[in-house]
This record gives sequence, C-alpha cells and structure tokens, in this order.
Amino acid sequence: MKKNIMSVVRKIMYHAVHPLAALQKIRYLGKNHLEVTAIKTMKYDLARYVKYAGVFHPDTKENLEARIIHTYHGLEKGLTMPNRKFNFGHDAVSSLVELIKLYTTKFGKLEGQVEHAVGILKAYLDMHKEYDGKDSTGFWSAIHKVTDDYPLIQPAIQPHVSSADFYKYVTSDFAKFAKSRHTLRHYTGHVSEEEIQKAVELAMTAPSACNRQPVRVHCVCEKEMVDEVLMLQSGNRGFGKDADKVLIISGDLADVCWVDERYDTYTNCGIFIMNLCYSLFYYKIAHCVLNWSICVDPIKDRRLHELAGIPDSEVVAAMITCGKTPDVVDVAESPRKDVSEILRFH
Repeated sequence: MKKNIMSVVRKIMYHAVHPLAALQKIRYLGKNHLEVTAIKTMKYDLARYVKYAGVFHPDTKENLEARIIHTYHGLEKGLTMPNRKFNFGHDAVSSLVELIKLYTTKFGKLEGQVEHAVGILKAYLDMHKEYDGKDSTGFWSAIHKVTDDYPLIQPAIQPHVSSADFYKYVTSDFAKFAKSRHTLRHYTGHVSEEEIQKAVELAMTAPSACNRQPVRVHCVCEKEMVDEVLMLQSGNRGFGKDADKVLIISGDLADVCWVDERYDTYTNCGIFIMNLCYSLFYYKIAHCVLNWSICVDPIKDRRLHELAGIPDSEVVAAMITCGKTPDVVDVAESPRKDVSEILRFH
C-alpha cells in the first residue's frame, strides 16, 4: 500500500516538474480513446451494413428492383451513347430478361421501374429490327418472351433534342430548371478554365457542416491525364474519351473535428456535387457524375491521388466529366420513382 502511494506521489512530482511530458501523456490517452470510439462506431455501422445491404441479401424486393434499375440503366446509356454500336450489350439484356422473370415469379405485378425495364427491352428491339428474327442462339426470342406479355407498355424512347431545347429552362423558375437538368454523355470542343471556375464558385453556395467547407475540386485539364484518370474509373466507357476535362471532387479529412463526424466529409461532398451539377447546367456545360466506389481497390485510389496530385488527407467522393454540348444530344430518360416511395410522414 505504502509502495503504491509513493509511486503515485513520484508520478505527480515528475509531471509537476515536467509538464510537457504530462501533456503528451494526456494527448496520447485522449487520442487512444478517440481511436477506440471510432472503431466501436465503425463496427456498429458495419453490423448494420452486413445485416441489411442488398449485396448480402439479394432476395428482397427492394434489392431485386435495384438490380433491375442498375441493369436497365446500362442499356439506357447504351441507347444514347455517341457513336453507339448496334447489337451491343447482349449480356446485360440477357441479365435483365432473367431479372424481370424472377421479379414476376416472386412478386407478381410489374411496377413503375420494372415496367420501364420492359420498355427499355422494347426500345432495344426497335433499334435492332434488322437482327430480330435472325436467332440461332435464342437471344431475341428470350426478349420477346418477356416483352410480348406486356403489349400496353410502350418502348422507352430516349429524348433526342437540340442543344437549344435542352437548355431552354436554365433561366426559368427553379422547378423547371431542376426537372430539365440531365446527365449528358455527348461532348465536343473545349471548356475553358474560366468557365469551370465560374461554375465551381457558384457551387460554393452549397451548405456545409459548421461552414467548414471541406470540399476540394481538382480539375484535370491535360488530355493525356484526363484519359489516364478515366481509365481508373470503370463507368465511362463509350463517352469518356470525348470529355475535355474531369473534375475530381474530394473532401479534406483535416476538417473533421469529432469522431461522430466520420461520414460528414462524404455528406458535404454529396451536397456540393449536386450544387455543382446545377451550376454546370446553368453555364451550359455538358457533364456526367462518375462514382468512385474504389475502397475494394486501394491501388487505384493511391494511383489517382498520385496522378492528380491529391493530398493523402483528402478522400475522393466522385468525378465529373465535362465538355462542350453538341448541337444535338441524346438523353437517357432515367425516370424517377414515385414520391410516395421516397417520402414518409411520421
């Protein structure tokens, strides 16, 4: 007992004489506590993710619809690509046919998004009339087995509009403005750095947590680097080669002040990205947001940081391809869910 008391006294005396050492000890203990708290909260998040994420539970109605949307959207993009190839996407078409069949078997009546998927298949058939009927593999007949069951669903025709019509509501009221904004995958010509600067400056009106403004925008301008950056991202095939610039949206983790803000960097980036899309649309700059779900491949993430000179303290949230808008464009319809599926009153 006496030894324990003397040990405590010696420590108090040491820290009184060496206050810097005491402060460092406190900082170490505080940091260690924060790390433990961070790990606990991440385990909590991980448990929910594993329990409910569709990737682990693909048999739910919500996830099956999500897979149908994901698959039809790939075909929808293909129908609007510049210099699109005929007879494309056989694997995606076959997958969509099987997913729709599975949906009807499990859940019966088709609903909004699944109906649109059937419309996409019909649009695909319309585009390939010259191939339809030349069916040694059963590919075309498999599509008809689904589409022929729904004669009232019309082909999902993607809008084909002039640049003037596409941008005709940019100075209208916000409802018309917002509803008329769409992703464009058609680019031609050069977008100046001044135009990008104006768009980013306008996007900075986006709110951020405690006004800390952690978002950063890295504008890649040199064509060879643009191509190399886009090679690291897998969702731009068929149009990325035409992009004039790529905006890399990141958030600086140095602005995180509390452990419970572990997702705030991405939240702030997401808010900023939507505002930037509106700004690009306002200045009539064609653009397309590309995801950067790359946590499963740290090598690519490190390469992107190195290539674009992004500090290690910044996490990349997304990219945006940009270019001048051609005189005529094809737009993916991408219909939205009904508001009743999104909004709940409590």
